[in-house]
Parts: sequence; structure tokens; C-alpha cells
Amino acid sequence: MRRALAEHAEDMLRYMLDNSDDVRRIVVGRKKLVRDLQMNPTTVSVVLGYLKELGLVEVNGRYAENGAQLENGYTVTEAGCEFVAESPKARR
Repeated sequence: MRRALAEHAEDMLRYMLDNSDDVRRIVVGRKKLVRDLQMNPTTVSVVLGYLKELGLVEVNGRYAENGAQLENGYTVTEAGCEFVAESPKARR
């Protein structure tokens, strides 16, 4: 993973953990991630894809009764927690 991408991934994981429930779940839209993390929308999409691909988060699509798509639910996995704990920022 490129360095900048790894840093964005760590920032996103930290955000998810800081705002998640007791079992590391968070429901959040991409627009809120863009705004809160001050990232480009494309960067948010790329980072979410990498986190999912690496098994650091699980993505759960959510839909309303009428079939409209709602904000996704994300669960930070144990591997995601370890990624954050072993990061250079955690050692500071």
C-alpha cells in the first residue's frame, strides 16, 4: 500500500473506531466521511475499497423498505484494530 494511502486508511479507521458502537460498527455516508476527514470524494472511495480488500473493514449495505439505498454500515475487523495499533502514529 502506498504511504499516502496507508495514512488515509489509518485516519479513516481511527475515525470509524472513534465514532463506532461497542462492537466497532458505524453507519456513515461517504459525504460525511469526505466532510469529516477532509478528503476528496475519490480518495474516500479508494480508501474504503482498500480497507475492504485488505479485510480491515466489513461493509454492510443498507436499504429502506422501498428499496432505496441508505448509508452503508461498516465494521472495523480485528485486523483493522491491529493495523491502527501497530501504526507509527500509535507509537508516538
